[in-house]
Amino acid sequence: MPEKLKHNEVTLECSICKDIAHFYCVGYSEQSFKKMSNNTKSRFTCTNCKTTTSKSPKSNAAEIKIGTSMEDNINELMKSVSFMSD
Repeated sequence: MPEKLKHNEVTLECSICKDIAHFYCVGYSEQSFKKMSNNTKSRFTCTNCKTTTSKSPKSNAAEIKIGTSMEDNINELMKSVSFMSD
């Protein structure tokens, strides 16, 4: 079983889930890691948290409704853009 990393001078702690990772394992070179400010290091977000907290696309009137048939969704879409052909 791999040993759990401890927070030290060569690791980054996710500001959301508090998981700790070695700088190289999350994609930083030694040089870029050394150039990072303490403030930047304290705002680090791991890949898992970036994925789960990424912004969803803005919804609009033509948004597909879950649980409806494809035909209903197409009809709804056609209604929402019908003004363009008028």
